[in-house]
Amino acid sequence: MDRIPELLGEIERLRGRAVGAADDADQPGCSPTALRPLIEPVPVRAPALTQADRLSDKHGMSRRSALLILLVTAAPPVYGRRLLRCGGAFEKSCVRRLYHCFDATGSCTRDITQFFSEGVVTDCWQNGARITLSGFQGTGTAALRNSRGKTCLTGTTAGHPDTSIEITYRRHKRHYLIARTPNGAFTVTCPNGKVENYSPADVKAAGCGPIADCSFGTCP
Repeated sequence: MDRIPELLGEIERLRGRAVGAADDADQPGCSPTALRPLIEPVPVRAPALTQADRLSDKHGMSRRSALLILLVTAAPPVYGRRLLRCGGAFEKSCVRRLYHCFDATGSCTRDITQFFSEGVVTDCWQNGARITLSGFQGTGTAALRNSRGKTCLTGTTAGHPDTSIEITYRRHKRHYLIARTPNGAFTVTCPNGKVENYSPADVKAAGCGPIADCSFGTCP
Protein backbone atom coordinates (compact mmCIF):
# COMPACT_ATOMS: atom_id res chain seq x y z
CA MET A 1 0.00 0.00 0.00
CA ASP A 2 2.95 2.27 0.57
CA ARG A 3 3.67 2.28 -3.17
CA ILE A 4 0.16 3.34 -4.29
CA PRO A 5 1.07 7.04 -4.50
CA GLU A 6 4.17 6.19 -6.48
CA LEU A 7 2.16 4.09 -8.95
CA LEU A 8 -0.46 6.82 -9.36
CA GLY A 9 2.28 9.33 -10.11
CA GLU A 10 3.74 7.07 -12.79
CA ILE A 11 0.30 6.66 -14.38
CA GLU A 12 -0.16 10.43 -14.55
CA ARG A 13 3.30 10.87 -16.06
CA LEU A 14 2.57 8.34 -18.84
CA ARG A 15 -0.82 9.95 -19.48
CA GLY A 16 0.88 13.31 -19.94
CA ARG A 17 3.31 11.92 -22.49
CA ALA A 18 0.43 10.42 -24.52
CA VAL A 19 -1.45 13.75 -24.52
CA GLY A 20 1.68 15.60 -25.59
CA ALA A 21 2.22 13.23 -28.50
CA ALA A 22 -1.37 13.73 -29.67
CA ASP A 23 -0.94 17.50 -29.53
CA ASP A 24 2.24 17.28 -31.62
CA ALA A 25 0.39 15.25 -34.21
CA ASP A 26 -2.15 18.08 -34.55
CA GLN A 27 0.58 20.53 -35.61
CA PRO A 28 0.91 21.04 -39.42
CA GLY A 29 4.58 20.19 -39.47
CA CYS A 30 4.09 17.02 -37.44
CA SER A 31 0.99 15.55 -38.99
CA PRO A 32 1.06 11.88 -39.97
CA THR A 33 1.05 12.99 -43.62
CA ALA A 34 4.06 15.22 -43.07
CA LEU A 35 5.86 12.52 -41.18
CA ARG A 36 5.16 9.87 -43.85
CA PRO A 37 8.37 10.51 -45.84
CA LEU A 38 10.32 9.94 -42.65
CA ILE A 39 8.75 6.65 -41.73
CA GLU A 40 7.98 5.08 -45.12
CA PRO A 41 10.81 3.28 -46.96
CA VAL A 42 12.24 5.17 -49.92
CA PRO A 43 12.40 3.00 -53.07
CA VAL A 44 15.99 2.48 -54.22
CA ARG A 45 16.64 1.47 -57.84
CA ALA A 46 18.77 -1.65 -58.04
CA PRO A 47 21.95 -1.30 -60.11
CA ALA A 48 21.55 -2.51 -63.68
CA LEU A 49 22.92 -5.96 -64.33
CA THR A 50 26.05 -5.95 -66.41
CA GLN A 51 26.50 -8.29 -69.36
CA ALA A 52 28.83 -10.37 -67.21
CA ASP A 53 26.15 -10.65 -64.48
CA ARG A 54 23.54 -11.80 -66.98
CA LEU A 55 25.93 -14.32 -68.51
CA SER A 56 26.93 -15.72 -65.13
CA ASP A 57 23.29 -15.97 -63.97
CA LYS A 58 22.18 -17.68 -67.17
CA HIS A 59 24.91 -20.31 -67.24
CA GLY A 60 25.63 -20.68 -63.54
CA MET A 61 29.26 -19.61 -63.78
CA SER A 62 31.29 -17.23 -61.67
CA ARG A 63 31.33 -13.57 -62.61
CA ARG A 64 35.09 -13.77 -63.18
CA SER A 65 34.65 -16.58 -65.71
CA ALA A 66 31.93 -14.59 -67.46
CA LEU A 67 34.22 -11.55 -67.67
CA LEU A 68 37.00 -13.65 -69.19
CA ILE A 69 34.62 -15.01 -71.84
CA LEU A 70 33.42 -11.52 -72.69
CA LEU A 71 36.98 -10.23 -72.99
CA VAL A 72 37.94 -13.02 -75.35
CA THR A 73 34.85 -12.73 -77.54
CA ALA A 74 34.99 -8.94 -77.64
CA ALA A 75 38.64 -8.81 -78.71
CA PRO A 76 39.16 -7.90 -82.36
CA PRO A 77 40.05 -10.85 -84.58
CA VAL A 78 43.70 -11.32 -85.35
CA TYR A 79 44.42 -11.90 -89.00
CA GLY A 80 47.63 -12.91 -90.74
CA ARG A 81 49.98 -10.20 -91.88
CA ARG A 82 48.84 -8.88 -95.26
CA LEU A 83 51.88 -6.78 -96.16
CA LEU A 84 55.60 -7.45 -95.94
CA ARG A 85 57.37 -4.75 -93.95
CA CYS A 86 59.99 -3.05 -96.08
CA GLY A 87 62.05 0.07 -95.64
CA GLY A 88 63.49 2.75 -97.86
CA ALA A 89 62.22 2.98 -101.41
CA PHE A 90 60.29 -0.29 -101.02
CA GLU A 91 58.15 1.06 -98.20
CA LYS A 92 55.12 1.40 -100.49
CA SER A 93 55.99 -1.12 -103.18
CA CYS A 94 53.34 -3.51 -104.48
CA VAL A 95 55.66 -6.47 -103.79
CA ARG A 96 54.90 -6.11 -100.07
CA ARG A 97 51.54 -7.76 -100.74
CA LEU A 98 53.06 -10.37 -103.03
CA TYR A 99 55.69 -11.46 -100.52
CA HIS A 100 53.64 -11.17 -97.30
CA CYS A 101 53.82 -14.93 -96.63
CA PHE A 102 57.62 -14.97 -96.74
CA ASP A 103 59.01 -14.61 -93.21
CA ALA A 104 62.78 -14.64 -93.81
CA THR A 105 64.86 -13.19 -90.99
CA GLY A 106 68.53 -13.15 -90.07
CA SER A 107 71.53 -13.22 -92.35
CA CYS A 108 71.14 -14.23 -96.00
CA THR A 109 73.39 -16.48 -98.10
CA ARG A 110 73.40 -16.87 -101.90
CA ASP A 111 74.37 -20.33 -103.06
CA ILE A 112 75.48 -20.54 -106.73
CA THR A 113 77.07 -24.00 -106.62
CA GLN A 114 74.40 -25.27 -109.06
CA PHE A 115 74.36 -22.23 -111.27
CA PHE A 116 76.82 -23.37 -113.94
CA SER A 117 75.60 -26.95 -114.09
CA GLU A 118 71.84 -26.51 -113.72
CA GLY A 119 71.16 -22.77 -113.80
CA VAL A 120 69.90 -22.79 -110.22
CA VAL A 121 70.49 -20.14 -107.54
CA THR A 122 69.32 -20.51 -103.94
CA ASP A 123 69.04 -17.75 -101.36
CA CYS A 124 68.69 -19.00 -97.78
CA TRP A 125 68.15 -17.22 -94.49
CA GLN A 126 69.19 -17.90 -90.94
CA ASN A 127 65.67 -18.88 -89.83
CA GLY A 128 65.35 -21.56 -92.56
CA ALA A 129 63.41 -19.60 -95.19
CA ARG A 130 64.72 -19.91 -98.75
CA ILE A 131 64.14 -18.96 -102.38
CA THR A 132 65.14 -21.24 -105.22
CA LEU A 133 65.34 -19.85 -108.75
CA SER A 134 65.95 -22.02 -111.80
CA GLY A 135 65.92 -21.04 -115.45
CA PHE A 136 68.98 -18.81 -115.60
CA GLN A 137 69.91 -20.74 -118.72
CA GLY A 138 66.41 -20.73 -120.24
CA THR A 139 63.07 -21.11 -118.48
CA GLY A 140 62.39 -22.45 -115.03
CA THR A 141 60.56 -21.82 -111.78
CA ALA A 142 60.73 -19.71 -108.65
CA ALA A 143 59.77 -21.15 -105.28
CA LEU A 144 59.58 -19.29 -101.97
CA ARG A 145 59.57 -21.45 -98.84
CA ASN A 146 58.98 -19.91 -95.43
CA SER A 147 60.71 -20.73 -92.15
CA ARG A 148 58.24 -23.57 -91.46
CA GLY A 149 59.23 -25.31 -94.70
CA LYS A 150 55.99 -24.43 -96.49
CA THR A 151 56.11 -23.27 -100.11
CA CYS A 152 54.01 -20.13 -100.01
CA LEU A 153 54.64 -18.65 -103.46
CA THR A 154 55.69 -20.00 -106.85
CA GLY A 155 56.30 -18.45 -110.25
CA THR A 156 57.91 -18.96 -113.64
CA THR A 157 61.26 -17.62 -114.75
CA ALA A 158 63.00 -16.67 -117.97
CA GLY A 159 66.77 -16.24 -117.98
CA HIS A 160 68.95 -14.25 -120.33
CA PRO A 161 72.58 -14.65 -121.44
CA ASP A 162 73.69 -11.70 -119.30
CA THR A 163 72.42 -13.64 -116.21
CA SER A 164 69.50 -11.27 -115.73
CA ILE A 165 66.22 -13.00 -115.02
CA GLU A 166 62.50 -12.21 -115.18
CA ILE A 167 60.12 -13.80 -112.71
CA THR A 168 56.35 -13.87 -113.18
CA TYR A 169 54.16 -14.51 -110.17
CA ARG A 170 50.43 -15.08 -110.23
CA ARG A 171 48.67 -14.53 -106.94
CA HIS A 172 44.87 -14.40 -106.63
CA LYS A 173 44.53 -13.63 -110.36
CA ARG A 174 47.06 -10.81 -110.06
CA HIS A 175 50.25 -10.83 -112.12
CA TYR A 176 53.58 -9.49 -110.93
CA LEU A 177 56.65 -9.28 -113.18
CA ILE A 178 60.01 -8.88 -111.48
CA ALA A 179 63.20 -8.33 -113.44
CA ARG A 180 66.57 -8.64 -111.71
CA THR A 181 69.77 -7.52 -113.36
CA PRO A 182 73.29 -8.83 -112.74
CA ASN A 183 74.25 -5.69 -110.77
CA GLY A 184 71.33 -6.15 -108.35
CA ALA A 185 68.89 -3.62 -109.77
CA PHE A 186 65.23 -4.49 -109.36
CA THR A 187 62.30 -3.65 -111.63
CA VAL A 188 58.71 -4.51 -110.66
CA THR A 189 55.64 -4.38 -112.88
CA CYS A 190 52.62 -4.32 -110.56
CA PRO A 191 49.19 -5.86 -111.32
CA ASN A 192 47.80 -2.41 -112.18
CA GLY A 193 50.56 -1.83 -114.76
CA LYS A 194 52.65 0.51 -112.61
CA VAL A 195 56.41 0.03 -113.10
CA GLU A 196 58.71 0.45 -110.11
CA ASN A 197 62.48 0.77 -110.62
CA TYR A 198 64.95 0.22 -107.80
CA SER A 199 68.71 0.59 -107.72
CA PRO A 200 71.11 -1.83 -106.02
CA ALA A 201 71.33 0.68 -103.15
CA ASP A 202 67.53 0.59 -102.79
CA VAL A 203 67.60 -3.21 -102.61
CA LYS A 204 70.27 -3.15 -99.93
CA ALA A 205 68.33 -0.61 -97.84
CA ALA A 206 64.99 -2.43 -98.13
CA GLY A 207 65.87 -5.03 -95.50
CA CYS A 208 62.88 -7.25 -96.11
CA GLY A 209 62.32 -10.81 -97.21
CA PRO A 210 63.30 -11.73 -100.77
CA ILE A 211 64.40 -8.17 -101.52
CA ALA A 212 67.90 -8.72 -100.22
CA ASP A 213 71.52 -8.44 -101.20
CA CYS A 214 72.87 -11.79 -99.98
CA SER A 215 76.50 -12.74 -99.45
CA PHE A 216 77.86 -15.66 -101.47
CA GLY A 217 78.19 -18.94 -99.62
CA THR A 218 76.67 -22.39 -99.26
CA CYS A 219 73.12 -23.12 -98.10
CA PRO A 220 72.44 -26.11 -95.85
